[in-house]
Amino acid sequence: VGGAPVGGAVARGLQAQLDDARAAAQRASEEAAEANAHMSGKERVLDAQRKVFQEQDTALDGIAEQLARVRQIGGTINTEVDSQNRLLDDMEGNFEAGNDIMTRTAEQAERTVDNSSTWRLKLIIFALLAILVVLILL
Repeated sequence: VGGAPVGGAVARGLQAQLDDARAAAQRASEEAAEANAHMSGKERVLDAQRKVFQEQDTALDGIAEQLARVRQIGGTINTEVDSQNRLLDDMEGNFEAGNDIMTRTAEQAERTVDNSSTWRLKLIIFALLAILVVLILL
């Protein structure tokens, strides 16, 4: 899941909820003014404030839900990143072990080639000396 599309959708959702809360507060204020024309000035103000507070509480509840979802997504991303890091660490260890094995094998092969060449040369020298001794004795 890509981070940018999810984050963009969440941001758009939060902005829409804020816009809705502002519009609701404006409507509540206007409705309170119209419906409570018979109330005293203080009563109208208190009633309008109560309605605005209710609308704001509803909007804040929606924002809190969005933030909880963002937190959950962040936690999921963090868990996945940790898992991927462990896999990469394991792969690195396996590659290093494989590299060590390859290095040792190459060194052993080089020593074997060097040793077999020396052994052949020694055998040829010994054979030539034996032939020389036989020729001298004849």
